Amino acid sequence: KALYEMSDMAIRRHQENKKTFHIPHIHIITNVDPFSFHALLDGLNLKKTGWVIVSKSGYTVETVMQFLTILPKLKQELGEGAIKNHVVAITEPYDNPLRILATQYNIRVLNHNPDIGGRYSVLSVVGMLPTLIAGLDAERVRDGAKSVLLPMLAGLNLRDFPPAIGAAISVGLYKYHDISSSVMLAYSDRLGSLSRWYRQLWAESLGKEGKGITPIYAMGPVDQHSQLQLWLDGPKDKMFTVMGAPLASGGAPVSVDLLKNNDDIDYLKNCTLGDLMEASRKATMQSLINKGLPVREMSLSCIDEFSVGALMMHFMLETIFSARLLGVNPFDQPAVETGKKLIRQYLNNL
Repeated sequence: KALYEMSDMAIRRHQENKKTFHIPHIHIITNVDPFSFHALLDGLNLKKTGWVIVSKSGYTVETVMQFLTILPKLKQELGEGAIKNHVVAITEPYDNPLRILATQYNIRVLNHNPDIGGRYSVLSVVGMLPTLIAGLDAERVRDGAKSVLLPMLAGLNLRDFPPAIGAAISVGLYKYHDISSSVMLAYSDRLGSLSRWYRQLWAESLGKEGKGITPIYAMGPVDQHSQLQLWLDGPKDKMFTVMGAPLASGGAPVSVDLLKNNDDIDYLKNCTLGDLMEASRKATMQSLINKGLPVREMSLSCIDEFSVGALMMHFMLETIFSARLLGVNPFDQPAVETGKKLIRQYLNNL
């Protein structure tokens, strides 16, 4: 229930109004590097910019610091009384620094369910509010997730359940074949963010008590040039998930006229960028298989809200099953707390 906490009525209302909804340009600020942060901030028209401030605990130092950095700008450009019209905060329903700041400026606060960890919150208000803002169909995202989750809740034999099979293979390779890294290789720029989220999900959930399988983020075909040599001719300690989907046509095929007297690239005649992308995916996958490396292929019929929701639920369940097989808690991150305490100490001594 917690995974689907967004109001169905709100989603239906959004869909009804979608035809007149202006889809904004979205920036996801994931770091506190002052160079890129201020470069973005200085380039925004703050009178036409909305902000979604997200911290589950309300204590996340990076998020709080970003908020404290933009507040003076918002005061200057909008006036203190208008800040509430441009900002919404998402945090747990308890007193915490983010909620106190938001309350001080009469900013609306949406409650983050305390039972959902940050990396598992993609299907809650944390992920669905930006989905709605982007003009996408949040209900379809959750429908995709449900298509994976509900068969398990209905009693499907786990031997026939892909997330359980994936977890068993991953942990089996780790325990009995010294496969300690998992490479997520996506052949679509549109799957890049999903792969980066998977990296955090897998690492933060499994890396405990001296155990864990290291996730490696990669994009094809660009990382064929940066990592493939190591994968094929280096240590045989990696498993691979190769993701692909139908590609755009890539424009007009290469004309034969452009290749006159250039026999070295004659094989490109009548090919598109999409053809090159797909050939690269197949060639890389076959090269890995030929080396005897464990490869899993995940092919999407399309990249849309439903398929991405299904993939996210698949990877969350696969992660939870893997953690249970390893005997670790998939929902905490105790080692990270030490670093957070040290950050506070260093800043307090400035």
